[in-house]
Amino acid sequence: MCCYILIYNSFKYSFYFFTTHLSDEMLAVKKSIANKNTVTEKTFAGNLKYVRRTFSAGITCSQVQLDVDRAPYDAPYQQFKSTDRNALNVGADYQAVIRNLNVFGEVARSINGAISMLHGIVLVPHPRLTISSVYRDFAKDYQNNKANVFGENNLTAANERGHYTGLQYNINGRWTLSAYADVVHFPFFLQSMSQVKHRASSGHLFILFLILYVGYVSN
Repeated sequence: MCCYILIYNSFKYSFYFFTTHLSDEMLAVKKSIANKNTVTEKTFAGNLKYVRRTFSAGITCSQVQLDVDRAPYDAPYQQFKSTDRNALNVGADYQAVIRNLNVFGEVARSINGAISMLHGIVLVPHPRLTISSVYRDFAKDYQNNKANVFGENNLTAANERGHYTGLQYNINGRWTLSAYADVVHFPFFLQSMSQVKHRASSGHLFILFLILYVGYVSN
């Protein structure tokens, strides 16, 4: 668990690194350039949505086709990645506004039957106070190469279960107090930052941020 109290203003920094030899990244770039135009990908997608003033619901379907087979994966954390040429995903989303409460969510299913979902609320009990809560449950074997969701594994929407809670209070025109807490559990192996070792994610990750924003509002 980590806790931060920050006074936020405009602060930027830059880091520069120079090298005189070809790094692994540069070699990978040269290899990618040499292999360009060797794979053709076709993506088909559609969305059907019902919209009312305070309610909306939709259905989305997408399919990705490759003209070559995917290479098999060897790492344990890649066990459930698809090696098929075709990938099909269907999903349903909703959103409803009930006075000062906003309820939203989405459920998606990949071609192998795995399901990932996300549900959340945004509550404004007072003009100065906003409370948000998001629950996500991403199956470890969910397959989607075009995912972009809220979560740690935001580009895969797989192998994650978590609950996020946020609070924002506008003290006055210049001060805003924000607090965030995210409890995350990874049901299966997770790739480490070193990209060499792998760890079974049997525990939970706790993150807590307490942020104080300081700004100036001109008249």
